[in-house]
Amino acid sequence: LERLQKATGLDNFIRDIWPDIKTEQDLRDKLIEILHDQFDDLMHTCTTAWLVDADEALAIDDRITKPAQDFITSWSQDLADIMHLTTNTQIENILLRSQSQALSIEETARKISDSAIRSPGSRARRVAITEVLRVESYSQLEAMRQNPAVDEKEWHHTGLHKNKPRPNHQAISGQRKKVDEPFDLIGADGGRYSPMSPRDTSLPAGESINCHCIMKSIRNSSVTGMTADERRELRRQYMDEVDAEWDAEHMASESDGVFKNDWSKTTARMVTKEEKNEIISYAADKGVRIVDLSKFDGDPGLIKSQIDTISVLRETYTNIPPRGITVTVKLLEDQDFAELQNNTIVFNSLALRDKAITEKNLLNGNKFASSKFESISVHEFGHMISRKTGNLRVKY
Repeated sequence: LERLQKATGLDNFIRDIWPDIKTEQDLRDKLIEILHDQFDDLMHTCTTAWLVDADEALAIDDRITKPAQDFITSWSQDLADIMHLTTNTQIENILLRSQSQALSIEETARKISDSAIRSPGSRARRVAITEVLRVESYSQLEAMRQNPAVDEKEWHHTGLHKNKPRPNHQAISGQRKKVDEPFDLIGADGGRYSPMSPRDTSLPAGESINCHCIMKSIRNSSVTGMTADERRELRRQYMDEVDAEWDAEHMASESDGVFKNDWSKTTARMVTKEEKNEIISYAADKGVRIVDLSKFDGDPGLIKSQIDTISVLRETYTNIPPRGITVTVKLLEDQDFAELQNNTIVFNSLALRDKAITEKNLLNGNKFASSKFESISVHEFGHMISRKTGNLRVKY
């Protein structure tokens, strides 16, 4: 509002000032911090509570596995991105309507001030309810995995007395799956989804918001007769194995930067503001969200090529990740081609300057299955999917 009121005109503000405001990170960074702290506390508290309810002897600490901790980190960022984007979209809609109606700066500022953006009580409540229930589901799944007596899980529809029931959620009520296998859900949009729990982050908003479905644990008899110490030892062994697998996967990912690429012959060319806006629009049409292009000093065609690759992958992996993919460009210190930071694909600006040089580095590094330029996106997309499924192989 302050920057709007200082602008010389609405057209000038929308063209020259608003694009920079959209990419500012202050709100997003604050949201990440708040969400991470709340989710971390909820995840530990709820997991322990589920364990106490199932087998009090197992609840000797509030430890959670590294994949569960990774969920907290990645979803905090994803949700902050979604909330930040939603706020920007609401403001932008007001700006564009005001522009079409030839309203003044003062009238536009008043519309923003009077909108629900600044009094978001109902939105905050909806988000809070959905996210607490989401973390509760993830906590329950984590507790099931830690409990050696649990083999299967069962989806149960509930909330009929308060919420308008979703017929497709009612249809799978009673569906049983192994604890580490996904449920089969046909979405209201006709798409096929594979959630590990109700409100899985792979589900679209329409399948998660105000969903009150629950799971039930299906116990086995394999631990009958075991002592409490023996059951606790099985829990410890499971968690140690999962953490070791997680460490091995991430060590392999981090080792990608060991080979030093040669970018010495690349030439920097800062893209213009018009080019940045055109790239952002191009990406949005492909379901890819560009967070920041302030460090992009390369070829616009090359980042579009990576965006095209991501778009093709999204057609194959329809529900991973949710609500599109976030991309940004930075100068990476380890000089790697790209990396996955939480659920954002970060391209090295050096790798987007000259395709021939990048493909030569890909060939010399011998790190990817292919030396083709597009393999950078395929590689990072594979890491994104592995967080959900444990499968590192991506078909492209």
